Amino acid sequence: MFFFFVRLSLRAGLLLVAAVASAQPAQAPRQAGAPLAPGGLVYVSVFENYRGWQELPISSWPDVNRTVGEIGGWRGYAKQARTPGSGAKGVEPPSTESVPRHGDGALP
Repeated sequence: MFFFFVRLSLRAGLLLVAAVASAQPAQAPRQAGAPLAPGGLVYVSVFENYRGWQELPISSWPDVNRTVGEIGGWRGYAKQARTPGSGAKGVEPPSTESVPRHGDGALP
């Protein structure tokens, strides 16, 4: 008896969904060249300014190592990241406040 009501409820639900979906107003076909929205939106392809793969020239590894040494290696990059204004705009540096860690005795 229980399964009868379950199946009846499912059928009623599906019938309701079908009725609501078919009650949507039909859209008028858009004329060619007409803007998509009243705001004047225009489609621009993401591939409009696409540049294909370009093979980079291969340098000798001693030259590359020398260049990295001139920059300062990983420390140079770390120093660059620490200087104010070198990061992304609107991104705040991480807080320097002490955060309780596991084993500090502080409860969360």
